[in-house]
Amino acid sequence: GVGKTAISAMLSSRYLEVAALHLCKFGHSQKSDPRCVVTSIVFQLCTQLPEYEARIAAMDIERLARDDARSLFDNLLVQPMAKLNPPNRTVIILIDAIDEATRDGRNELAGFIAAEFPKLPTWLRLLITSRPEKAVTAPLQNLNAFVLDTETEANRADLRDYLRHE
Repeated sequence: GVGKTAISAMLSSRYLEVAALHLCKFGHSQKSDPRCVVTSIVFQLCTQLPEYEARIAAMDIERLARDDARSLFDNLLVQPMAKLNPPNRTVIILIDAIDEATRDGRNELAGFIAAEFPKLPTWLRLLITSRPEKAVTAPLQNLNAFVLDTETEANRADLRDYLRHE
């Protein structure tokens, strides 16, 4: 591939701003299920944001766990985050390889993200890696995309320099 997961792994290991990392994987239904993505992100954010973790700990998680993805997102992310004091840093949620969540030409996770993530506070940012597939780019068209074109001469020069060095 292009190296999306390698880039995501490097970013999550080097930058404290990356507070949650979700890795999509082709053929793994839990990795593309919006409910599972929400619960994974909530757990990881709890480990990074003590005030948020205290709010989640005070909730009836067993009851909330039966909710659908949109309800979980609202109850476990939107509502508690709206009540938090903004941290002194940007907090990033990184979702890697969202294109691998595409099934039968449709990407439910991309549609879910497009509909729900804009409801979060501005200090909480979203970074997504993906191939430029229509099932992903169409629902996410309102997001600010940075295209990493692997075919440019500058990228090929970077690869040649890396290989010479190694």
